[in-house]
Amino acid sequence: YDDTKLPFPLCWGGFIELRRLMLLVTTIFISSPSVRLFAMIFICLIALLCNVSISPYNSNFLNKVTVVSILSQIFAGLINQIFSTVILIEGAIPRFLLPTFTFLFHCEEILSLWVPFCLITLFIINSAIRALQKNFK
Repeated sequence: YDDTKLPFPLCWGGFIELRRLMLLVTTIFISSPSVRLFAMIFICLIALLCNVSISPYNSNFLNKVTVVSILSQIFAGLINQIFSTVILIEGAIPRFLLPTFTFLFHCEEILSLWVPFCLITLFIINSAIRALQKNFK
């Protein structure tokens, strides 16, 4: 990352750790699921806005990966909120909407597990290709 893009003397790694710490504290100390979710989404939105406005990494690829990762956290949280609301109201789902909720459940699984896994895999492959290119030059 490029520290010269930051408007204050805090490195981007510190900002990422601060975001993780805020998410952890929110998870531990807020007991209401709805308030906790909205607080976590707010934290992720602030991180997303900072990432988009600063573009801290020299590589556009890494900036885009970070944006997709934060967006997947936000969407997974929203889908989780929909499920927790529907579960509280038993029998509120008409039978014809059950396939839609099944689809949303699988979307949450994909956003929570597979998107981060694929992004990390792409990053590792990209780094390996760059390292091999440097060795052959």
